[in-house]
Formats: sequence, C-alpha cells, structure tokens
Amino acid sequence: MIDKKKEEIFNRILDICENSVIYDKKFDNNRKVDCLGIKFKVTNHEDSYNTILSYFYRENNIEQKYFSKEYLYDFIDFLIAETLILGVCIAKIFPKLILKKFIRKFNFHFERKFQEVIVYIPLYGIQMEINEIEVGNATIKTMDKDLTILLANNLENLLRKNQYFKPKNYEEEIKNLKKLILDFENKVCAVFTLFADEKTAIKIAEKECDTVLDLLQFYTYLFYHRDHKVYLGIEGGVVSGNNRIIARKIDFSDYRFNDKIIGAQRFFTISKENVKKMEKYGFLKVSEILKKSNNTLNDFQKILLIGIHWFSTYRTQKLAENQFISLMIVLEIFLSVKGEPVSNYIAENVARILYSDFDVRKKCKATIKKLYNKRSDIVHGRPEDIPDEKNFDILERVVFNLIIWMIKHLDKFGSKKDLLDYLEDKRLY
Repeated sequence: MIDKKKEEIFNRILDICENSVIYDKKFDNNRKVDCLGIKFKVTNHEDSYNTILSYFYRENNIEQKYFSKEYLYDFIDFLIAETLILGVCIAKIFPKLILKKFIRKFNFHFERKFQEVIVYIPLYGIQMEINEIEVGNATIKTMDKDLTILLANNLENLLRKNQYFKPKNYEEEIKNLKKLILDFENKVCAVFTLFADEKTAIKIAEKECDTVLDLLQFYTYLFYHRDHKVYLGIEGGVVSGNNRIIARKIDFSDYRFNDKIIGAQRFFTISKENVKKMEKYGFLKVSEILKKSNNTLNDFQKILLIGIHWFSTYRTQKLAENQFISLMIVLEIFLSVKGEPVSNYIAENVARILYSDFDVRKKCKATIKKLYNKRSDIVHGRPEDIPDEKNFDILERVVFNLIIWMIKHLDKFGSKKDLLDYLEDKRLY
C-alpha cells in the first residue's frame, strides 16, 4: 500500500479517535477494545471500520474469504490505539511528524498481522517411507523431533514475552502447551501454507485435507483389498480398536469370549514404489486439480472429484449395502442422463468406455445392468439381493477403471455434457 493510501487511513483513524472513541462504561452496546494497554469503545464501529476495510481489500491483495471482518477489525483496533498513544491533539499541530510515525506503526503491525500461516493436521492411516509427498496444496510428511522441538521452544519464548499471559499455574501451563506440540513427533501430518488469518486457515486446510484424503483413499485400491480396511482420515476421525464381548450361560457354567478388531486395520504405506504406481494411474493430474480453487474448476473436473469422493467413501463403508450403493452413485455421477432408461444407458456406456471388443462389451453391459438393477432392490429394503463377493469384485474393478479413464481424459472434456455427447457420437459407429 503506497503512503498516500496510508495517509487516507490515518485521517480516517484520526476522525474515529476524535468522534467515535469513548471511555464511558455505560456505552455497553459499542465495540469494546483492550489494546496496547488502552481500554476504549468505538461508537457505530461498523460504519467507522468498514470505510477502512475497503482500502485493505483494494490495495493489499487481502481477500474477504481468507481474512474475516473481525480479524481486520482487530488490526484497526491496533491503529486506533497507536494513534491515541501518539496523541490526537499533537497530530493536529504536527501532522507530518505524527503521520510519519503512524506509517511506521502501520507497517510494523501489518507485517506481523498479515503473514502466511502454516497449518499442521495430524492424519490417521498413513505411514511414510519417503520424506514427503505433495498432494494438491498439502505436503504429507512425518513430523520429526527437531521440528517439534523448534516449534515448542518458539511457543515457550512467545508465551514468556507475552505480558498478558498470566495463568494461575504459569510453569505448568507452559509445560502443557509445549507438550501439545511435542506430541506431534513422528505423526504423519498434512501441512498447508495459506495467506489467511489463523482461524480461517485452519478451516480451509481441514476442508482441503478431506479432498486430499479422498484422493489417497481412492488409490488404496491399487494395494489393498477392501477387507484389509485401510481407512484414512484426520486424527480422531477414524475408529480403530478391539471389540471385546462376553457371553455366559445363565447358571454361570460356561463363558464365551469374542475379541475382534473393529474399524481400521492397516495403514497405507506411501513409498517410492507405491507413488510410482499411483502416478501411472493419473495421480499427478488429479493432484494438480486439487491445487485450484473450486470456482476455477470446470464442470468435468468437479464431477471427477465427486466421483473419487464416492469411491473413497465406498472403501471406508462398513455395511455391504452401503458399499454397493456408493459404487452405483459413482456410475450415476458420470453417466446418468434424463430421458434415458438408467440401467441400460449406464451399462451400455460403461461397456463402451472400458472395452473395444464387441463380445466383451456385450458381456460387461449385461453384468452391469444386472448389478444396477439390484440397486433398486437394496434401496427399497431388500438387502438380501446384495451381490456376492465375485460380483462385488467385478463392480469395484469396473468403477475404479472408469474413474481412471475419466482421469486420462481430463483434457478432453470440459463438462459432463461433453462426455455424454462424446458417448452419443460413439453410438453412431
């Protein structure tokens, strides 16, 4: 921001200090501020502050979706407090001198307030055999001892310098806060770097992390059978443990113990070999899509990510009927169209996409159509019609290969309509 704009802000801050800042405790409906040792309130603060916000949005590449209004209000509080300290009356007498000091204070607080934020999200279900891997905007890595100690010690230094940090058990509280960071040692984390306020950065990172995990969960198909129960998630969001059940005869003459593992059972190993295999199946192309904001994705890219999400959901479902429905949803996401018999249309296009030999296509179409018809039975309360393991394997393989085909043709289609038009043209040959 050029100094001319800062001068405009300075004049606006001066106006607020003269006409809107009050110290009367009776004004409880106004914005209460405790900043730099000064306690005050601002009347009509939204009107007063919003005129200043426009300068930030126009001149500083600060986007509203990354910096909350309240966060920017806090920054304005600092500017008001600094101006009160410099002296409003003195500013009237020596405007250039106070403006120069104000700009120095502005730059100091701006550089501290508006920085990139690094977010560390601990993950479950992944073990690393390589240093790190880039997935979308995330870096997946194991937190080493040196990094966690560095973060913990830095936090301690900040707390000891903070004159407002005065817990009852001072040393114990510092120890506990440091432990929160030290406990990250050896955890696999998704690391995001965003230009945003801390609260918004965490919210955005968590949302993006879900999409990153969807993609990794999708590729677990290449290495693990669904019965291996490889479930990926943010730490705390995946169930895994021992289920112990006791049964006894009513007269205490016999006991039966049942002990089994429920939830996740294996970890996804990210190794050089596994990454190389994932790349063979289009991993890097999808990873690049994840770097984009949602409003810059075309329609086809969006439905691809939705399809990957539902396949990943299938891989973590416990009940067979939910697994089956999740796979069918993937087919519908890509290939459903109004005005066509759903099962026949989807089955025919799956066969056309995946196979070139006529007899193989015909067999595939019949299989998919038969399986798709079972979808209706399941959603209408007839779970006994769930396909057997053999047909489940067939459906899983077909849906995975269909998504891989979509990934390979990312550059060919801009929308679902483009895909369906392409398939319609193929019917003519």
